[in-house]
Amino acid sequence: MTGILAIQLSLVAEAAPVFVGSPSDIAVAASAWAAATECAGWEAAAHDVVTISSLPQSSTLGGRAERDRSGLHSIMTSSTEHRTHTLVHEVAHAWVWRREQMPKALSEGLAELLTECIFKRSPHLEFVPRDEWPRSATERVDLLAWDHGGVIDSSLDLARYNAAIRLMRTANQIVPATDLWRDTPGLKDWPWFWGLLVVHGPIGDDHWAALTEVGPHADRLDIDGDGLSVADELDLGLDPWRWDTDGDGWWDGAQPVFGAASVPLDGSSHCSGWRAGRRGATVEMKVEGPMVADVEVELIAHQESLGSTAGAVTIPAGEAIGISATLTTPEMPNGGVWVRLTGRGLKSDKECRR
Repeated sequence: MTGILAIQLSLVAEAAPVFVGSPSDIAVAASAWAAATECAGWEAAAHDVVTISSLPQSSTLGGRAERDRSGLHSIMTSSTEHRTHTLVHEVAHAWVWRREQMPKALSEGLAELLTECIFKRSPHLEFVPRDEWPRSATERVDLLAWDHGGVIDSSLDLARYNAAIRLMRTANQIVPATDLWRDTPGLKDWPWFWGLLVVHGPIGDDHWAALTEVGPHADRLDIDGDGLSVADELDLGLDPWRWDTDGDGWWDGAQPVFGAASVPLDGSSHCSGWRAGRRGATVEMKVEGPMVADVEVELIAHQESLGSTAGAVTIPAGEAIGISATLTTPEMPNGGVWVRLTGRGLKSDKECRR
């Protein structure tokens, strides 16, 4: 096969694929793979051999990465002046794979952020940022409406790519890039993205700048998982970045449940509204709410944890009963939990102010 080579860069792990294509494409892809592994801190899955070929001239795609359950197996690129950049971007998609329902703005923005890191670690490759390409548009676009098409040579799609990478550059001011690229289970969608930004608070100008980059309809988003949009929360004087603005344990927009005590999810102890009577109390706890599967709730008495038992617990006479909850998953809260206490010897705790 004249002019076709297959080489493997010796600097990467044994799991790095062998690229097959033109000598120049092989050199670029192998260098990009090594750099991406260093940037992300882990190695993407790939077949032993990954082929690189050109897209048909009639194709409107700039590039395409193909993979299956075993990982990346082929890359196709167009013969444009930005072929090197496109090839590196498609290699990056081995780390940032667009899973089902993953917004295109997130997959392309994350891949382009990794592409920029690859070029920084590969100074021998000429790098022109995508937003400096000829005909690059800088107008504000709606990333929420980015369709599933692959056309990238229109001014609209160039604007979308530019907005997506600006979004990720801004996010990277808040969240370490390795956290953005981390291969975590579950769906990487807008709630996942905003959850990362919230977790890496405190909320500041970069958070609002990231929201602005999403486009003109960003105020329709529910970025804190409390069931209210940004616009609704601002109208109500609430904080769009905090699911429980007033800290009472009931998420913004929730209707308090009669006879139940809300539980803040920050691990702090709060009074339940009950205490043991003069002869003590035997108490059972029932935890309810949309986050019940992702939260561990404990009973507190005399400043000591009584555990998250589902059975009856004995409370000493006169002791106030507290509750505490901790998220067991890193996901952004979407709702919350509340507790119902039943048993013998309970009386109202008049000192409890919730």
